Amino acid sequence: KTPQAIQYFWRILDVYNKGGIDTFVINMFFRNVIEMLENRDKSGFKVDDVKDELWDMIKPEMPKCIT
Repeated sequence: KTPQAIQYFWRILDVYNKGGIDTFVINMFFRNVIEMLENRDKSGFKVDDVKDELWDMIKPEMPKCIT
């Protein structure tokens, strides 16, 4: 909740130091999470669904990148 925590996690997620997180990075981080959920729950999770939900919540200024 603190600005320091957000900056810390932003630096982790911004793996290419571009100042933004694009759909490739989202796919990279969430693919394993989705696989684990699928193996455990068989609920039909999809990385694209998670990405779409994130984009809907964040409403980034750039269509393919969260800044």
